[in-house]
Amino acid sequence: MPAAFKLLRLIAIAWVLWAALAWLFQRELLYPRRGLLQAPELVLSLGGERWWLDTPGGRVEAWYFPAGGDGRAPAAICAHGNGELIDHAAPLLADFRALGVGVVLVEYPGYGRSDGSPSQRAIEAAFLAARERLVARPEVDAERLIYFGRSLGSGAVCALAAAHPPAALVLHSPFTSVRSFAPGMLLPAVLVRDPFDNLSLASELTAPLLVLHGEADSIIPVAHGRALARAASDGRCVEYPGGHNDVPRSFWGELRAFLERARVVAPR
Repeated sequence: MPAAFKLLRLIAIAWVLWAALAWLFQRELLYPRRGLLQAPELVLSLGGERWWLDTPGGRVEAWYFPAGGDGRAPAAICAHGNGELIDHAAPLLADFRALGVGVVLVEYPGYGRSDGSPSQRAIEAAFLAARERLVARPEVDAERLIYFGRSLGSGAVCALAAAHPPAALVLHSPFTSVRSFAPGMLLPAVLVRDPFDNLSLASELTAPLLVLHGEADSIIPVAHGRALARAASDGRCVEYPGGHNDVPRSFWGELRAFLERARVVAPR
């Protein structure tokens, strides 16, 4: 047998083994939920409600913080990054509530105290259940819902937007799709189990879209955010100096102006 043929066969075998391992363990890479520090007492100290959402995979935790004040108010459904818990999202609460917006923080199945295992289907079910419970609240204006997703959370809220369009969509450090990372891992896109195709959603989105992305993001390059904003009929990408996790506080000014233009919150 020629040496070149033997080498090609070894390469093919190695690739097949690599593809099999990637298929089996990709969710462990996409959802690194083990050992994350928990602080469930936070929900009580900040005056929120603890919800348990019934999903096909078991109970999923969510925290709800009403906007306060009189009358019906807008509300934001928020999705965190893949290495976080809702326990870590306290800064979102103060900022949204300062805008007169209620907040729902939805956990991912298999994260923190929630049952089940994370997958695109399981996450979609959790966010659908959270939205259903939220819009049943008499103090919530269901016509003024905001979806806010950071990193992996961009996939969660884009999937929700495909089923129930929001009044405004905000994506922080988002990706076009999980499949877009497959070539860099020497894998065909078909092997990606949880594709989270945000780009397709953006191209069909009727609500205004705001993308916030760090210019030096080495985890999800800013090109992803730019592509999503271009695909949307009413999209804008705001870039700031920084990476994936070092977010400047100044972006809240951009967010407020965006929500005012979308008529979700009242002008100051």
